[in-house]
Amino acid sequence: MERGFGNCSRTASLCDGTERRSTPQQPAANASIEVKAKHAKRNKTNRMAILIMTRLISPSVRGVIPSSDNAKVFLKGIGEKFQESKKVEIGDLMGQLTDLKYDGEGCVRVHIAKMLDIGNKLRSPDVNVYEAMMVILQSTLCRVVSNFSIALTLLKRRCGL
Repeated sequence: MERGFGNCSRTASLCDGTERRSTPQQPAANASIEVKAKHAKRNKTNRMAILIMTRLISPSVRGVIPSSDNAKVFLKGIGEKFQESKKVEIGDLMGQLTDLKYDGEGCVRVHIAKMLDIGNKLRSPDVNVYEAMMVILQSTLCRVVSNFSIALTLLKRRCGL
């Protein structure tokens, strides 16, 4: 096993362990040495997980994510930012889909392939592409290929796409 992969698996186990455990309370002053050692180990694991995560994130993204002393909270912040960026990406894809028009030059198949590619990127449980949107997409094709568009619609209905 290469050295880099060993470090990655160790990092993953640190983050996994930090994610599963709840935030420990500060041990009492009269607590046993074992309890204090476990608490110190958890704190060290938490700090290392946060350090590793911040090192792996690009500097431009790092400033957007709220800093935290708890790895679990930090991961939650990262997840929230990715949800926001997913919404922006969906908006961009919908804009591309509505702006895409066939100009009469080039291959119709390429144009349809572009539309299907964007549609496939939008296909997820969170995004609904309504039938009205499909009508708008079909109108992007010019009248020259209207027969092809009708055939495509019939094919989609038959195949259940």
